[in-house]
Amino acid sequence: MFLQPLFKIMKLKDKRLAPIGGYYFNYEINKDGTKRELRVTSTDGGLDKLIERVKKDMQANGVPIPLDIEEVIENQICERQPEDRCWKDKKYLGDIVAGAIQSVAGTIDKGITIATGKKSNLLQKAKGCKGCKKRKEALNKLSGKK
Repeated sequence: MFLQPLFKIMKLKDKRLAPIGGYYFNYEINKDGTKRELRVTSTDGGLDKLIERVKKDMQANGVPIPLDIEEVIENQICERQPEDRCWKDKKYLGDIVAGAIQSVAGTIDKGITIATGKKSNLLQKAKGCKGCKKRKEALNKLSGKK
């Protein structure tokens, strides 16, 4: 018995083709529940420029930047596009767990650096962990990834 992938992610088929409605990303800032919409047009550098601006904006507002922010942004753009503009892919359990562990490790790294002034390498350890890779592969296999 296999677990189903938890959700599907989408990727733009042609990143040179400006998406309908332009390049923009919505996210909520937790401060006072204020919503902030960030917009970038394709003449500003397209998807790469949008990703760069979103990261800077999140950092400036104290919002933790997910390790898979590029996927999150591209997926949100695809949600606003006709079906023929994006590829659909499955997000498997192992990928999600690995991403969560790396996200927590990155947040702890930042906290340690702020608190002690010393750099921590928990994120690098989480990314290179042999046991973590085995767990990721096993969970992905259980959720149907070949």
